[in-house]
Amino acid sequence: MNNALYLIILILGVLTAVGLSATINPYLDPSQYTIVKIDGEIVLGILTFLLAFLIATATIAYKFVTTHFDERNEKSFEKERKILGAQMNINMGVMHMRIFRTTYHGVRKGSKNGKLAYEEIKEAIVSTRDAQDKIAGLEIDDTMRETALIKNNLAYYLARKWEYLRDKKSNSQFKKDLEKKPEDGREYLADKETAESSLRFFKENEIKNPLLNLRAEFHVEKLTDVKQAVKDSFQVEPTIKRKDP
Repeated sequence: MNNALYLIILILGVLTAVGLSATINPYLDPSQYTIVKIDGEIVLGILTFLLAFLIATATIAYKFVTTHFDERNEKSFEKERKILGAQMNINMGVMHMRIFRTTYHGVRKGSKNGKLAYEEIKEAIVSTRDAQDKIAGLEIDDTMRETALIKNNLAYYLARKWEYLRDKKSNSQFKKDLEKKPEDGREYLADKETAESSLRFFKENEIKNPLLNLRAEFHVEKLTDVKQAVKDSFQVEPTIKRKDP
């Protein structure tokens, strides 16, 4: 708002200077001036016109400047809102995974609390994907920290998901189970690609361990531990027929 007022004052000052320069020439000899009587109504009309012109110009300038700054502030606010929302979702994901690891540690798929344990894993994944959606479309330079956290955490959650669903079965048996149920097999392959793609992001951007200093904040495991979890959980490569369109 201050910038807008400064610009308006500057415009008025320039217009006033231009008006004065157009009516007074300091290099003329005063004796050369001819005094002409001007009707008061004419003078009043001229002044009214100039005043209306200045008001109109100032109004246009004010609207232009305030609109410009409002749009810039609105865009900045919208970006910060999305990033803050993503951070909240990331944190929610971590909370669900910590509940899973502390409350349901060692719980098997078919046990009494198996469904509750799996719900925590699914909520961790959903929250993290929501975070990913919130910052979609923003410049990567503005969201590198959040993007790294999302990819790190999501890869880990997907690995834990399939570790749980595998339920300690051998590679051969787990592969057969996935091939018997094509929907599960396609879901497994999609999650495998997502997790491995997340790890490729760190390699392509030459990020060795961007989360080392954020251990107590928004992530659950260091990148090296996530890589091992993904490797262990996605060992098999089931042969699944492509879904008919």
